[in-house]
Amino acid sequence: MRVIQVIDTLAIGGGEQVLVDITKILANREVDVDVLCLTKLGSKSEELKGICDVTSLSRTSKFSIVKMYQLYNRLKQYDIIHCHFRHVFRYVKLVGKIFSLKGNVILHDHYGKIDVNKKIPFGFNLMKVENYIGVSETLTKWSQKNLNPQKLDRRFEFICIGNIKPTKNQMFAAKIAKNLNNSILFIGAQQDINYTKELVTFCNEMKLDYLILSNIKYAQDYIKNANVALHTAVTETGPLVLIEYMAHQLPFLCYNTGEVAKNLLKELPELVLNSFEVEDWLSYYQSLKNNKAIDEKLSSIFNSNYSEESYFTSLIDFYEKILNE
Repeated sequence: MRVIQVIDTLAIGGGEQVLVDITKILANREVDVDVLCLTKLGSKSEELKGICDVTSLSRTSKFSIVKMYQLYNRLKQYDIIHCHFRHVFRYVKLVGKIFSLKGNVILHDHYGKIDVNKKIPFGFNLMKVENYIGVSETLTKWSQKNLNPQKLDRRFEFICIGNIKPTKNQMFAAKIAKNLNNSILFIGAQQDINYTKELVTFCNEMKLDYLILSNIKYAQDYIKNANVALHTAVTETGPLVLIEYMAHQLPFLCYNTGEVAKNLLKELPELVLNSFEVEDWLSYYQSLKNNKAIDEKLSSIFNSNYSEESYFTSLIDFYEKILNE
């Protein structure tokens, strides 16, 4: 594995010191690591002499195509491109877009004014921030709500998968999470912008620990990040997401709508509710948490009734993704 740390310059500063410390840690453990300064080396580069290769691109203009191409030729040699500061990350992503750079780009965010300025930086809504490191918990939480990183390294008590719109009733799921003072992860396309705004306002007013992820290709990848699933849709035909939960042996509660819910009502009625009374859902949740055999039961029902259907669904999804690319 080859790693390159990228920064404007190694002048005296907190972010610069972090880069120096990380580089020393990696080098001491025999990781192949180099440092590239975009403008000039800076005084702190002296601390890395004899430890790794520290070079400067000597860029004087961000818009120099020659320098962009030189940067591309350098970065393409590495597996990990670790960018310090937002503007450096944005510049590297721009170069990557122009020259089709392949590599894992990390944003190491040192922004110090996140408490007073939570706006998404210019251009970030046009690029994917797939790998993110925040220097504070506040930055990390901000990134999870605003930058939509694809990799999630925390657990939630609840997960609620479904396109965000009134019929999916995510607002009710938020109420359940708040009543239990627990966290919730929402995954789904924002099909109704007004409802999405209402949901965000609702969650913020309740000071709920929540995260909304949209533009996710494989929602199944995030099932492991939760302890319990909530499916609060008012009306459904399947819903196939319940089959996914069973396949992953994730305990869930759902409203009685759709064929899967009706079948579950016969075999696991303790998972299916006939009302949207919060107290009923809280009661079912407590029973669910005390049910030590639920994983085994979900696995049994899945293997008996849905494994072939689940394979069919995955195959059709795969076909559709190919056709839509």
